[in-house]
Amino acid sequence: MIIYTIYALIFFILAFVIYIAFKGIKSNIELKKNLSSNDLNETLNYSKNDVLNQLKEANEMKKKGIITEKEFINIKKKILND
Repeated sequence: MIIYTIYALIFFILAFVIYIAFKGIKSNIELKKNLSSNDLNETLNYSKNDVLNQLKEANEMKKKGIITEKEFINIKKKILND
């Protein structure tokens, strides 16, 4: 009987961990949907004289998983072309 109790407890803990993981993934997906390329550019607080900081901010967003590698390359091209 104790074994079934332990299995039940492990099941509920595992279900809770999976729930939290999917909740985090869902919120990240919603964030990406809400941010278009133009919104990403606005969030970088562009300043014509501060190209290096813009690139650093875009790189941090890529490292945090907010933007993809492809989006990072597009932002980098736009920064360097301005």
